[in-house]
Parts: sequence; structure tokens; C-alpha cells
Amino acid sequence: APSQITVSSGSPQSAAINTAFGAPLVALVRDAGNNPISGVTVTFTAPGSGASGAFGGNATATAVTNASGLATSPAFTANATAGAYNVVAT
Repeated sequence: APSQITVSSGSPQSAAINTAFGAPLVALVRDAGNNPISGVTVTFTAPGSGASGAFGGNATATAVTNASGLATSPAFTANATAGAYNVVAT
């Protein structure tokens, strides 16, 4: 069973308002033994208001981990509000 999700790549990064970020967000899922887990669905969630962005127009997106335990988000585009924020992977 998954016991931890960590950032693999894509953080930190920045983008101008209303433009796409240069790299996707990638989360690493591991079990209690620190082994990567394949086939796990990861949900990426951006803030619902203020500085944020969207995955193809949606505040959330899902991706399934590969054999290395990595889930890669679709392209993420900043919204029209400047500021720092976090996208959460669960």
C-alpha cells in the first residue's frame, strides 16, 4: 500500500501569468519499505482561488504511477493572478 508521496521533479518552478510552466509535476509514490509502487492513481490539485493554475482548464488532474513509481501531471498553466502557491499530490 502507498505510504508516501514525494516530489520527484517540477518543483520549484515559475511561469509568467497565463503561461504554461516549463516542466510537468512529477510525484514519486513509495510503500512502507521505501519501494516505488506502480499502478497508483495520483491526484494533483491546484488552489481553487487566488494565485493558481490549471491542467487543461481543470484545477485537478490525475495520473497513474509507472513501473518506477512516478506519476506525471499533464501540462499546467498559471492563471492571471501573480503569487506563490503549492499544487498538492495525493
